[in-house]
Amino acid sequence: SAYCGFIHMECAHRHPVMLFFASHLLRQYLGSSTKVSRARRKWHLGVFLLTNPILIYRRKAYLARFHITEKRLMLMGLKGSQTDCIEQPTHKTNQHVSNISQVDMNDLMQQQQYF
Repeated sequence: SAYCGFIHMECAHRHPVMLFFASHLLRQYLGSSTKVSRARRKWHLGVFLLTNPILIYRRKAYLARFHITEKRLMLMGLKGSQTDCIEQPTHKTNQHVSNISQVDMNDLMQQQQYF
């Protein structure tokens, strides 16, 4: 009787239509959760970078634009700076430097809280 029960369970749970349906549901669930988690991760990254703007200059995509010696100098300068402003390192093609005071950054953060 145990063997008959085993054969019955194997037949019921190994049916090709049931296996296809279960794999289809699993594939659909995993695909939707990937999109949701990617959107959630990007949202958290955006909020994190708004609260910590100095970390933008240490991101991989930003650092990839510079030569290795420029990266070292820039990171050493950021590590040793304890100033009241955030300076953007200059890029070879763009010589624009902007200074954002800490007061302006705080005002921006307070405005973002109400939206």
